[in-house]
Amino acid sequence: MADKQTEYRMWHGRLAALLASEIEDIRYDAFNEFDAKVNGGLIPVVAFKTMQRDFVLSIIQGHNLDMSDFYDAEASVLGSVSLADIKFWANLATRIGVSAANGNWQARDKKLYV
Repeated sequence: MADKQTEYRMWHGRLAALLASEIEDIRYDAFNEFDAKVNGGLIPVVAFKTMQRDFVLSIIQGHNLDMSDFYDAEASVLGSVSLADIKFWANLATRIGVSAANGNWQARDKKLYV
């Protein structure tokens, strides 16, 4: 098991990757909220997952998907994804279906979408 500082840095890094496509003000506020949650007693993974759900839920619901669709997609990805990636996936999932979108996370880079 990683020490507390290593675990904190790892989940802080995941939050940074999630928010990489967002403006600085949003990232700044999110890092402050993450720190407040950890300082308030949450372990970093729970603080991250709580914030991830808060950011992702409106995107998912806006595309008439549910969080189980997102969690299935997230499990198929090696590494972290940004909110821009999630928005792209949600748009693709509404066009071609969740299963096809899950199997084709790299469509964005290969220009395989309409």
